[in-house]
Amino acid sequence: MYRSVFFILFFFSCINAFSHENINVTKDFGNVKVVFVTSYYYEEINKGLILGHYAERLSRKLGFKDQIVLYFKHNTGYKDYSLKYKKKDSSKFLYLEMEDSIYQVEDILKFIEYGIQNRKGVKKNGVKNFTVSDLKKSETVKQTLFEKVYRPKFVEELNLKGGADISYFYQENFFSIISGYKETERILFKVENIFQFTPRDVNSVLIFDTKESFYFLKNENFDSVFRPIRIKEIDDYHGPYKIYPLSKNKTSISCMPQRGNKDERVMIYLFDKKKLIQSLNELINKSNKDN
Repeated sequence: MYRSVFFILFFFSCINAFSHENINVTKDFGNVKVVFVTSYYYEEINKGLILGHYAERLSRKLGFKDQIVLYFKHNTGYKDYSLKYKKKDSSKFLYLEMEDSIYQVEDILKFIEYGIQNRKGVKKNGVKNFTVSDLKKSETVKQTLFEKVYRPKFVEELNLKGGADISYFYQENFFSIISGYKETERILFKVENIFQFTPRDVNSVLIFDTKESFYFLKNENFDSVFRPIRIKEIDDYHGPYKIYPLSKNKTSISCMPQRGNKDERVMIYLFDKKKLIQSLNELINKSNKDN
């Protein structure tokens, strides 16, 4: 067993030894352009695309025909929202730059509506360091959020095969986790956020609602009461998690430290026992001390 464990740890260290460049995702939704810049393929990219759908619908409801650019600077360690009204050649566009780690759909729609309704003032002075949560939710934003937007399939790296036909849609500030699609869909449960959505194999998927907790879904446990599995002491590590099946009932979940003074953390989830081994390194160290 320990030979396998050491191989897993060595394998992960080799994978994570390579550097990477920032990821840029661009997609148009009618008069709305989404630009999402981040360091890894986070599920937050799909939230940005969902916001592109909603922003286009909101602009139609408000009769706004100029272009809107939603520029997401994700996971930089800062939080800043700014708003400008720009002109390039003969075209005009509303430019929203949003720097954050977790985006709130309702707040950003309120921010877009504010920019549209106050564009004269925005054209003159712009808006910096804006607190979007202070804005009130209008009836137009409520109506827009009442509409469903299904999980996008635009980014190939996030559109992994498998997952037991599990997906989600966003509506009224919740992500509804579903099996099936549209006519045959069945809502399994709801969460306020999705940090990561990763199929393990053709029959199962892991859904992290935060960095600290996840749900394991398999096509034979759809009638279960879904409870999150908690991850302890994870603040010093960053996602997204790497998921690797080890056997029929075991999978590894690994993540890298935010600073170089810690080792990569490897966890093992035992499906049949619904148990998470929080740290493989600590388990090995404890075993060595006992021996």
